Amino acid sequence: MSTHSSQSVMASELDEAAMPRVANGILRSSRFPLVASMLAVFVLTLVGSVLGSLVLGMPYPKIHDEYSYCLAGETFAHGRLTNASHPMAEHFEVMHVLQSPTNMSKYPPGQGFILAIGHVIGHPIYGVWLSLAAASAAVVWAMAAVVETSWACCCGALFSFAMNTTSYDLVWQVGYWAQSYWGGAVACFGGAFALGSVLWFGRDASTGASVQRLILLMTFFLLGLWILAISRPLEGLLVAIPMSIAMVMLWTKFRRNDSATSQAKQLSIPIAVGLAGAAWLGYYNAKITGSPLQLPYFCYEEQYSLTPMLLNQPLRQSRGYHNEAMRW
Repeated sequence: MSTHSSQSVMASELDEAAMPRVANGILRSSRFPLVASMLAVFVLTLVGSVLGSLVLGMPYPKIHDEYSYCLAGETFAHGRLTNASHPMAEHFEVMHVLQSPTNMSKYPPGQGFILAIGHVIGHPIYGVWLSLAAASAAVVWAMAAVVETSWACCCGALFSFAMNTTSYDLVWQVGYWAQSYWGGAVACFGGAFALGSVLWFGRDASTGASVQRLILLMTFFLLGLWILAISRPLEGLLVAIPMSIAMVMLWTKFRRNDSATSQAKQLSIPIAVGLAGAAWLGYYNAKITGSPLQLPYFCYEEQYSLTPMLLNQPLRQSRGYHNEAMRW
């Protein structure tokens, strides 16, 4: 039986009434039910990831993307943002890694930071486990804005189960978000954090929450967008646009009676956080590509790829390759 069909059978066998009862049992024992729910799902996900590696064996990189991410993780773990280009770089060309103007992964730095945390505490995969656990907890937090906390706990647990068991055919790896080095947990955490901020903002603003709490939620929202920008910038942009529109509409609706001066003062912290995030990302790009506006991904594509990134762009000129394996 395939993994997906196994999940469907298991889900169908779950007693819908029993799930919130189990969650309620956890929540009743805590003075802070949402925090307890998030912590429970965090631990559950972490345990599931560890057990997966005990059963399947400690994962190792299998495809080009993973090796590129691992390069970023090791670079960050050594306190550097990039590496100097080797004098004989043409003999060290590999997929998805820039050799010039510096030697670094072409991918955004989010996954690399997570792998660097793993490096520091013992093994890169430890960072992957922590990122998936954090993403599961963020799902609970976001869902708790629109459903009861017990049901939000169940949603987080189901998400954790799915991410620890779903297979990916390219690498034939069960639970590849937890058992590989290129999973999407970092972007998922950023997306859930941003979406949850919007949902909580709408809920709290409608019940008369303090302006300080609304400012905090807006700051969380921008932090979530920043995490998306350093993990999955294109996909993140697609979801950031509607979420940003919703946040602006909510702010306008509930704070429209405030003066312009008062609103500018209230929004100073979120704006500062957003500008700081954008400035750091520009600095990171400049360290690798020499330009704050050029992403390493685009720099790599310009050097090696003949096909354009967008449909409206022309095909690039044919070029000579030092290694034929790089012609793709």
